[in-house]
Amino acid sequence: MNKKVAVVSLFSGAGGLDMGFIKEGFHIDVAIELDSIACETYRANHPNTTVINYDVTTLTGETIRELIQNKPIIILGGPPCQSWSIMKSEKDGIGGKRGFDDERGHMILEYVRLCQELQPFAIVFENVENLVTEHESSFKQFRNLLEKSTGLALDYRVLNALDFGTGQSRKRCILVGVKRGIPNPFDFLQRINGPKTLQEALQNVPPSEFFRFKKEDAEVMEMIGEGQCWNVLPPQLAYQKMGKHYRGVCKKCKTKFQGRNSCPKCGSKDIANQKGVLTSYYRRLSWNKYAPTICTVRTTKAWGTLAHPTEQRGLSIREAARLQSFPDEYLFYGNIFEQIRQIGNAVPCNMGQAIAKALKQSFEKMNDALSKKILKKIINQPKYHKLLESEKNFVRGVIKKAKSNQGFSVEERKLLKEIYRKIECSSIK
Repeated sequence: MNKKVAVVSLFSGAGGLDMGFIKEGFHIDVAIELDSIACETYRANHPNTTVINYDVTTLTGETIRELIQNKPIIILGGPPCQSWSIMKSEKDGIGGKRGFDDERGHMILEYVRLCQELQPFAIVFENVENLVTEHESSFKQFRNLLEKSTGLALDYRVLNALDFGTGQSRKRCILVGVKRGIPNPFDFLQRINGPKTLQEALQNVPPSEFFRFKKEDAEVMEMIGEGQCWNVLPPQLAYQKMGKHYRGVCKKCKTKFQGRNSCPKCGSKDIANQKGVLTSYYRRLSWNKYAPTICTVRTTKAWGTLAHPTEQRGLSIREAARLQSFPDEYLFYGNIFEQIRQIGNAVPCNMGQAIAKALKQSFEKMNDALSKKILKKIINQPKYHKLLESEKNFVRGVIKKAKSNQGFSVEERKLLKEIYRKIECSSIK
């Protein structure tokens, strides 16, 4: 990617999204992250990037400008998703703070503020799918503010990491903005072939640290087979383990209820576990299916369990990282809890790469259109016939590529500009 362009990463975390852009030839000039341990991880893997351990709420665009000077800017960023997450909705129920009522929800407005101050020519924003479904009005507010403050043409899609070779189902809202006149990057987005099951994704994964079950949970997990969860347990045991989160149904009157071990309608204790709800509780993964979303909690936690299909343990650090499409050699700093938080917060590298490639192709399409305009001006110039024969041969070759809708190389675009300037400045007699 052109070094005259600066890429600024906000809420960088361990660098999953950024890693995808680096794979496509972009250089990340500045990465900004609040978590000091995540900053260590980022620095270790991307030593050529300026990493700033800073709270974005106190950061100004002017500070960032001092680092990148007057280069055109691309901004990447995935503000904290917890306040918009469906996992938070399921766990906290009605009483939990969500959306803009949660302080972390305001981080998407900080993203808008910095975009307004820096005026990038392209942006990529990532967050959970739930932001555009359950919190649609908040998302519209965010999008309108972003469009008004930047003037960019915005579009979004809900993408699934499974379509980009990860072996993990992870739906994310990806919003992309570009200066008007640049084609929509989503028109160029392509899937990446790769693993579709846990078994395919974890082939030859290197050994690493993993979470063990607590003694009381280990006994429960021994009763749960590959691909199963809490709802295969005896109902009274399931209630004992899940408490207020338990979901049951009365066998006599079919009443569904929550957080108790008897029917609230008829009082019967002849109950069954509800199926298809809260399936992340006491969950064991299946080799022959894709993995669910990798989260920030320990993989053996009762809620959000990511248990190994057959072994009495949770997924390991390297297994979780592989499902996020981090390279096996990617280093993670901190203890095991800090490492899984970094991995769970990340955008899958492969998804980032697909977005980066689409963005790059949209830039190339725009540059090709500009080059075609220059080409047309060259051949319509009265002095065209006075060009050197080698220059005419080059122009003829470019005309053939244009007619067959082939893209131009960077060298071809550069030479076209040079020939045009040569003609325009009347250096040909």
